[in-house]
Amino acid sequence: MNCPRCDQPLGPRVAGFATRPAGEEYVHCWYRCEPCGHYVRDTVVDRFSGDTDRFVDVVQDELGTRTIGLIAQCPAPLDDKCRCLVHSTVGVGW
Repeated sequence: MNCPRCDQPLGPRVAGFATRPAGEEYVHCWYRCEPCGHYVRDTVVDRFSGDTDRFVDVVQDELGTRTIGLIAQCPAPLDDKCRCLVHSTVGVGW
């Protein structure tokens, strides 16, 4: 995948986080764009209806760093059934 801002190839995923608000699964994959100095969040939404949507957005460096720090506190970030503090509080709004 390329950066939506500078069109340069992104490196490997730096973080991932899955949630399931209201029965729909959200999987957020975070990448760092070194040339631009910001993060890219690639979100795939598996809708309850069976449809799948994908959203890619650019996240400023400071917010991305804080978010990845929160994700690192979760013992199972890609488990949408995890009941840790990150999933049960912050993860609900992602």
